[in-house]
Amino acid sequence: MNTGPTARSRSILQIAIASVLWGVSYFFYKVAVIDQSAVFVSFWFSISATLFLLPIAIHQPFAAAFGRYPLHYLCLGLFSGPCAAVLIAHGLKSTPVGVGSVIAKLEAVFVIAIAWVALGERLSRKQVIWSAIALCSTPVVVLGDIGALSENEVQLIPALFIVGGGACFAACVVIARFLATSGEQPLTMIFLRTALGGVLTLPLGLFVDDGLLAGISWRGAAVIFVASATTTVAFLLFYAGLRHARAGIASVIELLTPMVAVLMGVVWLDESISITRTVAMAVLIVSVMMASGIEIPRTFSSRAKAS
Repeated sequence: MNTGPTARSRSILQIAIASVLWGVSYFFYKVAVIDQSAVFVSFWFSISATLFLLPIAIHQPFAAAFGRYPLHYLCLGLFSGPCAAVLIAHGLKSTPVGVGSVIAKLEAVFVIAIAWVALGERLSRKQVIWSAIALCSTPVVVLGDIGALSENEVQLIPALFIVGGGACFAACVVIARFLATSGEQPLTMIFLRTALGGVLTLPLGLFVDDGLLAGISWRGAAVIFVASATTTVAFLLFYAGLRHARAGIASVIELLTPMVAVLMGVVWLDESISITRTVAMAVLIVSVMMASGIEIPRTFSSRAKAS
């Protein structure tokens, strides 16, 4: 296996492109939920992602994989579709896309907590402290300038939807970790996750929403398809990039996601981000990184000592 500088550079580039695409997908997801209901967007997001994946995943042994772990795959689809996707869509309706993408980063803190409860993984003092800092900085990210709050700036309820969506995605990560260590292929997991997510969201569309075909337009369909396509390609590139890139470096590169989402929200949606909120967002992201056990790469310091 080629693990030289060229392979590592290609992996880092793949992860960087994936992170940018995730930021783009947050923007288009936000645009989609402005005019459509959260259930509508979530359902067609899952269905279009499944159709997008179908040509490259048609030869994967989906039935055999589902037969081995039916409950795990059903939970994976449940937490990612009718739970996480719908909650985040509800939250993004009233939350700036940049703020929403940063709040969703709390997923890493929930992964640590769920792994501790469900898998018995031990928590270090460092993880507990940085997780607490991340959680404490979240209200400032949501509310903005504490000294100058208005009704439009108070977005606690929508933000709680996004936090809940992040917790559901964290459950997906823990389940996917188990499936991966059991030998399941990433492409199989992604396809079954999106397909089952769409199927399990269908009852919500039939009984809660006005109808999954009501009010559909070419513009709305195109926006949802772009969001699902960018997300799907991002997942494929990210998994490919993890072959030769360290997980810590990959997580640092993922910081491009909220940066792109904030930039696109400011430029195309006229969203404004205050200095206080910007600082709080930076604190939250750094806290999540530290709680995840990410260390600053020592490449440059090692070279300096060697010279």
